[in-house]
Amino acid sequence: MRKLAGVENGKMEAKVKLLETYQLTLVNGWYWQKKENMSPWKVFSEYHFKTKSLLWLLFRIHKLCKAKYAYFSKYLNEWQPVVFAPDQILWPDLICENDWVTAEAFKFKETGRIVTITKLQQIREKPVFINLIEVVSGKEFPVLTL
Repeated sequence: MRKLAGVENGKMEAKVKLLETYQLTLVNGWYWQKKENMSPWKVFSEYHFKTKSLLWLLFRIHKLCKAKYAYFSKYLNEWQPVVFAPDQILWPDLICENDWVTAEAFKFKETGRIVTITKLQQIREKPVFINLIEVVSGKEFPVLTL
């Protein structure tokens, strides 16, 4: 892996792990791409890789909207990334706390309720997202200015 300038070491290690986990490749030194069903998809530019947060990169890889990113970045300390244990079908309560790079879902720390990345991808309307967050967190949705 080549050395990238402009990124702190601690953050850089997590970002490099993200690239490896999602098998992203750098094209012409300009943008990172992912092959999906044999057609490449431009995920983010090299500039964004260097300047944006790990959470922003993760949300971009999963094609989550800016409003969801705005909420999670503001209330990040209230959420724990989790991954499901291999036996999740037999024992759905088996989850493992995880790092943000390989997260499959997010657990609200106070209630222990989980929302999966797949569920977040399916939500297209703001009222549905607000309702989901209120149900998962057990709190009224905070007002965000986007």
